[in-house]
Amino acid sequence: SAPELALTLERRVQRWSGALHELGRDQEALDIAQKSANLYPNNAAIVRWLARIATISGRYDIAIPNYEALRSAGLPDADRFSAETDRFFSTVEKKVLSRIAKATNLATFQEAIHFAEAIAPYVEGPETLVNARERLVRKILAQYRELEKANAPASELATYLRLILSIDADHLLATRRLATLLTRNQQFVEAAGLWSRVVEMDKDDETARRHFDRCKIKASRMADTELPD
Repeated sequence: SAPELALTLERRVQRWSGALHELGRDQEALDIAQKSANLYPNNAAIVRWLARIATISGRYDIAIPNYEALRSAGLPDADRFSAETDRFFSTVEKKVLSRIAKATNLATFQEAIHFAEAIAPYVEGPETLVNARERLVRKILAQYRELEKANAPASELATYLRLILSIDADHLLATRRLATLLTRNQQFVEAAGLWSRVVEMDKDDETARRHFDRCKIKASRMADTELPD
């Protein structure tokens, strides 16, 4: 029967990926669980196992959407996992905020950003996530300044500025610095867009306005196209 088949599939996936997890091969365990869930997206037992092995592995960016699918996607037989799903969501905010803090301290910034994006829809107290993001931005900015002092390559500096803007698209300093880097690197199309953002955020910045006009002209000449005002 269908329930028996679901249990059989779950057990097979659980044993295989669980054994890999026990060997410390978490990514392989997750890959197997993810592939199984992709093959059987309406199988609540398999979706639940993916969510569970992801939680055990600390991959809340994977666990959260799959537990959410169990909770709200109307999967057949998902109600037998409702208690587990409720327990997960009752504690996940605190755990993920802790992981964001840890990743921030370790300067694994992309990991911290992934966690922040994953938990954002489920945070009951938005100010806690705002604080975590602000701390993350400060840490990235400090790292950027150290690299700037060390005369790091422009491409490396740009990577850090882009990380900041992926968290806070209205970060004026990061926008201005990235616009400057790209202008120097003759990436005039993207630079013009960034200078335009600077002008939007600081309408009294005549220097930014001049840079925007120059980049717009140079981009138009290089591409033989006209950028919109």
